[in-house]
Amino acid sequence: MVFGKYTAPVFTDIVNKTVVIRKLANDTLCREAGINKGDIILAVDDEPVVLKVNQLNQYISASNNMRRDYDLSIKLLNTTNEYQRLKIKRGNRIFTVKVKCILTSARYWVDLFNYKNDEQGYKPIGNSIAYIYASSIWGANVDKMKALIKSKKAVIFDVRNYPNSDTFYNIFDIFLPKPTAIDVELQMLANNPGYFKWMKVAKIGNINPDIYQGKAIILVDERTQSQGEYSAMALQTIPNSVTIGSQTAGGDGVVTPVPMGGKLNLSYSGYGVYYPNKAQTQRVGVKIDIPVKKTVESVIKGDDLILEKALKYLKEKGID
Repeated sequence: MVFGKYTAPVFTDIVNKTVVIRKLANDTLCREAGINKGDIILAVDDEPVVLKVNQLNQYISASNNMRRDYDLSIKLLNTTNEYQRLKIKRGNRIFTVKVKCILTSARYWVDLFNYKNDEQGYKPIGNSIAYIYASSIWGANVDKMKALIKSKKAVIFDVRNYPNSDTFYNIFDIFLPKPTAIDVELQMLANNPGYFKWMKVAKIGNINPDIYQGKAIILVDERTQSQGEYSAMALQTIPNSVTIGSQTAGGDGVVTPVPMGGKLNLSYSGYGVYYPNKAQTQRVGVKIDIPVKKTVESVIKGDDLILEKALKYLKEKGID
């Protein structure tokens, strides 16, 4: 078995094949083992972590390397054993710990996201900036969010999460002067295999001569996938918006499953998703205006380089 049902009680991040503990999944077990957030893992059960990364990469399906590293980070410490030996580097110290594992199902994937799935998924930053978790745009709070945005000189939409409510699209009437297309799609012809057709999609927004005049910033990274990427594309229709971050997953489009028998399924994006000018999104991710890449040091320190860059950009524009 390549991946077991147990895992060390941590979340990791892979940056240039360096594996850093980005978050603790069980504080008690980590404290007992002597594991801290920001520790670098050098070996797992006496196997150098670089070799383990290279070995397991072949079992990870992803649209690009950024997303592959993310998906591998979730499975890297999976094991069939109830205990795991980790060789740790912390500063100049190198030592080995034995940690009790937890079930992989005990680590909730949303914990890896900048995510707020409640009505408090928005807040002011300073006097002039509204900060919105895109995943938190849902029915009950849209009017409150709009009021907050209108009262500020800039809004930051954090799309490093998974917006999954259609209410998300109700935010656009304050930004768009007229109905605007998000994308065009390439769909297969079921009665003519191998042939496809371009499809126009519904537009968002309304006629509005009095649109929001502030600055709109969109934050993305490898956690921005599928509906998250489509949400980022929707936000990019906002006039003069700026997208800051790193390559997204490149997995836009509705998932189409193919049953293979038993519990096995294959899946793929069932149609092509392109910008209105037919620029590619799948595999390459959404367009980024200001690229920002995380570093080993930033993960160790818990720094959010993408948000920091956004705030610096706005400050340069006289907004803070």
